[in-house]
Amino acid sequence: MNTVQAIIFDLDGTLVDSHGHWCAAEARLYELLGGAYDTAFAQFYQGKTARDVGKAIHSHLKPAHLSAEACGEILRQEVISAPLREVYNMPRAGEILARAQSAFRLAIASGSPRELILEILERFGWSHYFACVVSSEEVAHGKPAPDVFLEAAARLKCSPAHILVIEDSYNGVLAAKRAGMRCFAVAPADNAELAALADGVFRTLGDLPLAALPRQEQSKEP
Repeated sequence: MNTVQAIIFDLDGTLVDSHGHWCAAEARLYELLGGAYDTAFAQFYQGKTARDVGKAIHSHLKPAHLSAEACGEILRQEVISAPLREVYNMPRAGEILARAQSAFRLAIASGSPRELILEILERFGWSHYFACVVSSEEVAHGKPAPDVFLEAAARLKCSPAHILVIEDSYNGVLAAKRAGMRCFAVAPADNAELAALADGVFRTLGDLPLAALPRQEQSKEP
């Protein structure tokens, strides 16, 4: 098994519970388009960028008065402008980050807009844990394409073979595997799709076997 030199964390659904924040923004777009929030359809776009989610909702409802691009921009503005009242840190997230950062270089690779990522990290006092932060908006293709993870690896100056990704969504795990990285999924309920794709599935962040990972000495050096 390759040694681990760096860990890349997803943000939404992994380190923070932002489901309510995103659902409220999506519900406002649905209302604008004359539809109702569709929980089943939302599973399809979990982990994608706000622009891609807006475009997916457009394709689902097919409104005549707004383009797919306009829907993407509307949702993005809703997501970054709304107060973070419904964003909560996952249990033990800060403890896990502190433990991981003592042995590995850390990065964030998230589908959220960069503005939102930085605001959340600042809110919970986590900014100092990460060597770099990458939004899927900064690369050519969002998850499930591997671009955001490969960009994070490049900024970490680390081979994908020596990186572990922590994710919660199928799109995110698929992106990590396509990038040639190992990936652990955090899923509070049984998920056969994640279990078949990820290198390990754990109920909570606290269950991650970080101490057991094979690692190189001096692994935090660029």
